[in-house]
Amino acid sequence: MRKLICAAVAVSVLTAACSPSSGEGESSAATDPPATSSPSDESADGAADSDAAGDVAPPDTTSPGSVPTTQPFIPGTADGRPFLDLTLLEKIDEFLVRPNTTFAAIIAGEMGRSGEQRWVAWTLDLLRSGGSRDVSNAAMGALARLTGVESSGDFSTDYVRYGSLYRSEGTDPGEGYTTFKRRVYSYLDPQYDKLLAQVTDRVTLGAVQWGGVRRGGIPELNDPERLTPAQADFMTPEELVLGFVIGGEPGAYPVRFLARHELANDVVGGVPVALGYCTLCLTALMFDRRLPSGDVLTFETSGLLMDSNKIMIDNETESLWNHLSGTAFAGPLAGTKLSSSRWPRRAGRTGWPTTQTRSRSTRRRRRTSPHFRSARRSATTTRRARRTARTTPAKTCGSPPSRRPTCSS
Repeated sequence: MRKLICAAVAVSVLTAACSPSSGEGESSAATDPPATSSPSDESADGAADSDAAGDVAPPDTTSPGSVPTTQPFIPGTADGRPFLDLTLLEKIDEFLVRPNTTFAAIIAGEMGRSGEQRWVAWTLDLLRSGGSRDVSNAAMGALARLTGVESSGDFSTDYVRYGSLYRSEGTDPGEGYTTFKRRVYSYLDPQYDKLLAQVTDRVTLGAVQWGGVRRGGIPELNDPERLTPAQADFMTPEELVLGFVIGGEPGAYPVRFLARHELANDVVGGVPVALGYCTLCLTALMFDRRLPSGDVLTFETSGLLMDSNKIMIDNETESLWNHLSGTAFAGPLAGTKLSSSRWPRRAGRTGWPTTQTRSRSTRRRRRTSPHFRSARRSATTTRRARRTARTTPAKTCGSPPSRRPTCSS
């Protein structure tokens, strides 16, 4: 048996040694790397991969040895042309039709590279309303190139810095700016399209900036309730107030109330007045709301600023008013100036014993835009739903014929 096994092993060795050359090819094919595909094969595979990938951009392999990265997504245009192939003016038109932060960042960067001073106002608007860090960075870089002033890298600092430079230079933003500004701001509040159309001077329009709230977004006080010193027990003896005496009637507004409302429509000593308080520049002025015609205006916050100072709007004509000068600079009453006085801060409870302090309550409903009321109701509903979700245990509800559902925990 042992001899038979040895003979079988010997036959196997001789067979392997005498096998044909094709065997060598088969053996190497199992261990060697696969052969490089032909160009036709590569194009066919590439087309299949492209079809499978859809609109996803290919990896970036431009630098040898670098890690492949995906190209940033750029939304398409209305007519199908690549956005980057458009001219700057065409990009702006496309952005106004299909606003998004990617378009805004690209446009801001291209404005900066152009070196044209007229783009400063446009870029400031993108910086203020861009809505993303990419847009802010692109706009700040563009403003640094356009003005020659280095960016601090901080949004608030650069916004004030470049805004001041624009005001000091007074460069005309040029043709198309009015349309651009009205469209961009209409996305913040639909009413701004109509209101900004009243500003006929482009340099002044460039100085008008968004204050962070919509029209009426800071609720004004209307005919607030009057309190005697004894009733105003919430005030401290040294409470800071804005005091006034009109027609022999002394009155006072606690500064902390006006810091919340910034504007009050009131009647003091038989005179209809408006008290405006800007929390940015800490300036308080009181205006006579009567026009030479005898009409009486009521004011509210527009949500817009000029030179970091609030812009008021009257509800009767929707003219825009500069708070510092009491002058309408846009709208049907443009050029009209209200008489005003600056009122000092004083200690309200001890200085005038008969002074009537204003409370935070109001006697009549505040007028706000339907758009703002709708947004406020939506936000309130969302907050209530979140509170309910946090405090209410899970329930199962049926739907019986009655209008009121029955629920069980």
